Amino acid sequence: MTVPSRIRSGSTSLGALRPSSAGNQEVDTSTGLGEPALILTYSWDRLIVDPVPGPRSPADFIGLRQLTPHVWAVPGNATLKPPHASTLPRLAAELPHAFALIDPHAGAAGITRQLNELIAHFTPESIDLLDVGGDILAHGDEPTLRSPLADALTLAACARAAKAAVRLLVAGPGLDGEVPADVLGPRLGPLLTTLTPAHARARRDHQLRTPLAPFRSCSSPGRHRPRRPRPMRGTRRRAPRPP
Repeated sequence: MTVPSRIRSGSTSLGALRPSSAGNQEVDTSTGLGEPALILTYSWDRLIVDPVPGPRSPADFIGLRQLTPHVWAVPGNATLKPPHASTLPRLAAELPHAFALIDPHAGAAGITRQLNELIAHFTPESIDLLDVGGDILAHGDEPTLRSPLADALTLAACARAAKAAVRLLVAGPGLDGEVPADVLGPRLGPLLTTLTPAHARARRDHQLRTPLAPFRSCSSPGRHRPRRPRPMRGTRRRAPRPP
């Protein structure tokens, strides 16, 4: 069993906590990428996967493992209570990462509490907040923005979390079809890396044939707090769209 050196947390985003070597040794988070990490993420799937609008809470699962009073790990053999469904147990079974569940039902304060418990438990070196697409940098008034809730919650939680180094990372700017890449460009920091098949460690000799999207860094999360979205007139209220 190894100690995660980084916590990855996120919105569409996965998030990661990077504990120091002095922390607990309860979770096997070996990633095969040089440093172990614990991935803290939502179970908030499209309706084609989960027929009930999400997000899922720990009470919807069977077989979770409690890490802290408010954080539950999702092992590969976890199941969902009918009629719910989630992709997290399969990811945990197929990938060399440890997964834990973001529970947004207590809002940003609840996610902050989860992060603070993990920071106290693992004493991480850093936290990476990872968003796919880049809508975590939205101001709220972009006409193509559709699902800012999950991003705003995790961003607010990381900004409020106890003292820990936090990096805000964006993978594939514009790829989720919300905020265009040319709009996000001025809000992004330097290019850190470009994901390639070498980053994907397939377990069944399965290899990606095309390069993936570039990774961009941003400034401190505290500098990118989303503006309140403008109300939309003439539309009916809908359940929040999964991130």
